[in-house]
Amino acid sequence: MEGDFKNTRLLVIAHSYKAFQKIQIELLAPLFKEITVLVRYKPIAELYRVFNFPGLKNHSKNNAIDLYNLPENVKVLTTALNYLPLKRFYRNLGKKHFSAVDKQIERNNIKFDVVLAHFLWTSGYVANEIAKKYNKPAFIIVHENAKRLEEHLQFSDTQKWKIAGAFSVNRKNIGILKNTFKSVSYLPNTYNDSLFVPLNKIEVRNQLGLPKDKQIILNVANYTIKDKNQLNLIDAFHRYHEKNKNTMLYLIGNDAGDKGKIRDHIENLNLESVIVIVGSIRNNVLPIWMNTADIFILPSNNESFGIVQVEALACGIPVVATRNGGSEEILNEEIGVLSEGKDAESLCKAIEKANLIKWDKEKIAQSSDSFKRKRYSAIFIDKIKFILNEEVSI
Repeated sequence: MEGDFKNTRLLVIAHSYKAFQKIQIELLAPLFKEITVLVRYKPIAELYRVFNFPGLKNHSKNNAIDLYNLPENVKVLTTALNYLPLKRFYRNLGKKHFSAVDKQIERNNIKFDVVLAHFLWTSGYVANEIAKKYNKPAFIIVHENAKRLEEHLQFSDTQKWKIAGAFSVNRKNIGILKNTFKSVSYLPNTYNDSLFVPLNKIEVRNQLGLPKDKQIILNVANYTIKDKNQLNLIDAFHRYHEKNKNTMLYLIGNDAGDKGKIRDHIENLNLESVIVIVGSIRNNVLPIWMNTADIFILPSNNESFGIVQVEALACGIPVVATRNGGSEEILNEEIGVLSEGKDAESLCKAIEKANLIKWDKEKIAQSSDSFKRKRYSAIFIDKIKFILNEEVSI
């Protein structure tokens, strides 16, 4: 292979083209001749337009794909995949996903030299099958948290896979992956460092119409994932607010899933005036919201990485997080507080501890340097070049 990828076509198998997957693909776009992204989605989910069922919307095409600022050499296509959300169907989903992707390749005459998958299952399985059929090198970025990774490895039969290299977004999973793949590298998630920068707190609060005299705690999460632990977060804030009346909690996330339970819980605790569900926002607006916060909180039970906490740090905002698998690899006492537990009492104590610390905003912002895009692309490209030059001829 040549010294760069200017003549190389990349095929990406992904579960979505949004958030961290979108950021990483956009980052790679200038390095390749062209990138084709095949995103799986459920056509049946489009019924959310007819029936008022929020759970369907989360799996719809609009929710899976964000074409804002799409690079000229990136093409995003959908791969239709209907299935019931039951484990016995999910275990067999890889073959179904591969068949749908292969038909897309043939139907659209997609040319590619290298395959990249985001997530081990089912995209990683598909990348492996594509690699075998078309005799092309394939790579996987493993985003699963430890709990989900173990589950996916159990039924994916990875020992027979033909994968050139795997990347793990945290160090914890590297040991697990080395039992399966010959080449495993640490590749932490990246963020848009041109957007997530420190801004004037008063100005951004004015811009969004938020109170200037309140302490603001911010949480950004996917409402559909129970592991995000937002009900415990609300209980923790309830305890904290009883002692600190001049504070508010803002929740940012998609408009589906557990949003109804979250709203009901807020109402049951009579906290509607101090906990605000913002809902879904575009990623380019998120930096403004981040900069309104005094504390960012990530109460998740499990995380492989947790890119939102790095985005908060890049804005100079201290982070309170649980020991969830990802946060303990990112935070230290100079930039945040790790909760000793995931329950409401532990979270409350962690917020109280963070409230007593005089944080150095500049030092917090500098801590995100190791996750910037330039470093990400250097690690990714250097590793792929090494593997392809040493082991694979394309």
